[in-house]
Amino acid sequence: MNGYISPGYSRRVPLYPVPPPNKSTSKGITITVSPQPQPQPPQPQRPPSRILTSQPTQRYIFTYALLSHSHILSLSPHAQFLSLAHLRGFKFLISPRGLANLVLSAPDSVWGAVWLLPPSEERGLENAQPGYEKYELAVHLHPSREELLCQLYVDPIPGTGLPSPAYIEQFNLGLRDTPLPPEYVKNVIRRWIPPPPVGIPTAQEEPARCYFAYGTEMALCVLGQTAPGARALDSALLPGYRWVVGRDGKPNVRPERGSAVWGMVSSVTREDERALDRQFLSGGRGRRAEEVELSNGRGVVRCFFYLDLTSRREALPDPAVGEELVKGMQEAVWEAKLPTEWVEQVVRPWLFPSAAGQ
Repeated sequence: MNGYISPGYSRRVPLYPVPPPNKSTSKGITITVSPQPQPQPPQPQRPPSRILTSQPTQRYIFTYALLSHSHILSLSPHAQFLSLAHLRGFKFLISPRGLANLVLSAPDSVWGAVWLLPPSEERGLENAQPGYEKYELAVHLHPSREELLCQLYVDPIPGTGLPSPAYIEQFNLGLRDTPLPPEYVKNVIRRWIPPPPVGIPTAQEEPARCYFAYGTEMALCVLGQTAPGARALDSALLPGYRWVVGRDGKPNVRPERGSAVWGMVSSVTREDERALDRQFLSGGRGRRAEEVELSNGRGVVRCFFYLDLTSRREALPDPAVGEELVKGMQEAVWEAKLPTEWVEQVVRPWLFPSAAGQ
């Protein structure tokens, strides 16, 4: 009872005269004590709280990845959007599969949408997320703050990964239909899902040429020194290559299946392109320009970029060069707004090799 006696509770307590009696002649006197109720401080008035649960004829589903209304309705034609909601004690990330996932994290929350759908159409959502496990957890609706017991899907494979360009496009389309809180999108989602490209022209609209930069030239102030007619468009993902630092202390890319490199697409004039050729193609047989098609969310844009197939990383030749590269890349990454997780996993170990080995 933890030391607390509720009103109306009675117990039998033996009392003895003072001084202590002779055990052979005195007997204990037994009386009944009924403690008086203690006044309780007034409690603040709170609205009644209740947890709503799914019924046999309906299912509440919390989606933090499938945010596009048209996508949900293609999987469950009779689904109904209910409300925005957040799940406390979890954190959003991208799994090794390249898909959205969540993990336990006490101070964090994951935002998403709650849908109501018939049980017969639940299979469609499960098929859209193969390998995911189903859980039932309480989320808080917005703005009513009601608790609602919902089903949601979690990837059991631990670790993090990078999203594909197609998944990035799909996720950003979902954010249009399900406007999550701006601060959450900025501080959480954009660490993994970059914003949609809005300025990259399609192949039919190209005014001149598009250049894909992955080094310090991602910053327009640096690119403009060689290509004064350049105009920054948007970030993009180059699949099939790995980001490295060459022996000359400059960023480089190497073909590697399964890898990808984030960079900046800029439009340049033909004169700018010739100036870039002189800068990047002189001084070695292994240096060359490549053409590639990158998705921009509306179609494809053809870009050119440079790589050095002879450069192999050994060590930065001069500490001053290393410091200059670090400073230049920090400015370029910030201006290009590249995904933080990719920068931490791919770029940072090359710029700070001693810290990466610890």
